[in-house]
Amino acid sequence: SMNIIYPKAVKPGATIGITAPSSGIASDLEKRLQFCIERIRSAGFRIKEGRCLRSEGIVSASSAERANELMEMLSDPSIDAIVPPWGGELLINALSKLDFDLLKTFPPKWIVGYSDMSTFLLPYTIQTGIATIHGSNFMETPFSCADGHWHWLDLIGLSRNDSFLQRSAVHYQRVGTRYQDFPYVAELNCTEPVNWKILGRESDTKASVVVSGRLIGGCLECVSMLPGTPYGGIAEFGSQCATDGLLIYLENCEEKATSACRMLHHLRLAGWFEFANGVLIGRTQAPDTANLSQREALVDVFGDLDIPIIYDMDIGHVSPQLLLVNGAMATVKCGGGKNLIEQTLV
Repeated sequence: SMNIIYPKAVKPGATIGITAPSSGIASDLEKRLQFCIERIRSAGFRIKEGRCLRSEGIVSASSAERANELMEMLSDPSIDAIVPPWGGELLINALSKLDFDLLKTFPPKWIVGYSDMSTFLLPYTIQTGIATIHGSNFMETPFSCADGHWHWLDLIGLSRNDSFLQRSAVHYQRVGTRYQDFPYVAELNCTEPVNWKILGRESDTKASVVVSGRLIGGCLECVSMLPGTPYGGIAEFGSQCATDGLLIYLENCEEKATSACRMLHHLRLAGWFEFANGVLIGRTQAPDTANLSQREALVDVFGDLDIPIIYDMDIGHVSPQLLLVNGAMATVKCGGGKNLIEQTLV
């Protein structure tokens, strides 16, 4: 069985590397970038900026340059943690330029991110056994945490065998923030009530579920491209963690219900849920289609699986979002007035 490797704790005084393995920062976002850098420095950390960071294009640099810089930062002993400015669209074109066998030999360090960053985080964890953090990107760093949520700057300070508990937020933010217009925003505008749901038991007010397993997952649009490649072997990872079982988490950024349904079926056909004790689905504002809603897509894919499917969780692109450690053991409770997730770095 696979032993998950946890990076050493990162405390104030340490250096955080910023690189953009996917999309870079355009010039109209420079004020926001500098505001985020100052927020990190005020928390006592140093910053090392990568070359692959500023760009007006769809990616920050060529696939080779982005892969090389990520490898450099992972091997550089002066860098203690790595975070991208945000996700993007085409990190997948850099995957084949990364040497995962070499990555296994570097001392592990925390990498944080979500959206297109999960195109790297998921393969990295399942191929090396090194835990990674699915959570806020660098450009979201100044935001205050929702009550019951953790900030990634605190999470990277944990060590092996530590546990941390998060509760569901009370409200979420319906519309994303335009940093071009509000570069110094540090508070989310959360107005809509959060309600985690158990698929098929929504009308049962007494319904509750507790489920545990090893966390692995990411952004649906990104990770659904990985099965059938060397980078998407969740069934193999699951078999290595078979005694614990998996908690697969997925979040749909923007795909309409029919596309999301196809992507989820692709993951199921690839054996992704073979070792799953449960599935965690993030809140989405992606559109329904004429004859299929986002919920109906979940029923179509998971309806005959005899495991809990919890959806509308605080995961992904609709803020605020929980921090999820790929590889960590987690227990999720939903219902009965308690919506929470506890993770242990074992």
